[in-house]
Amino acid sequence: MKIESERWEADEKRWEANNRRREENERMWRERFENWKTFLEENEKRWGERQTLGGVVRDVEEISRGLLRL
Repeated sequence: MKIESERWEADEKRWEANNRRREENERMWRERFENWKTFLEENEKRWGERQTLGGVVRDVEEISRGLLRL
């Protein structure tokens, strides 16, 4: 019984650490996405064109939707 409870506690600590890492990764990717999105929007305002960046903007928007589903 003692060994099982120690294993359970070790598993819980591992799960908590994995959850923290996953949350940190999600935060990091959201920040990167927001920075990229802002960069693209500023360029669009500056140049008044979306033609050259349109595909990239769509890709970034699709990636963001995928990240939000995680």
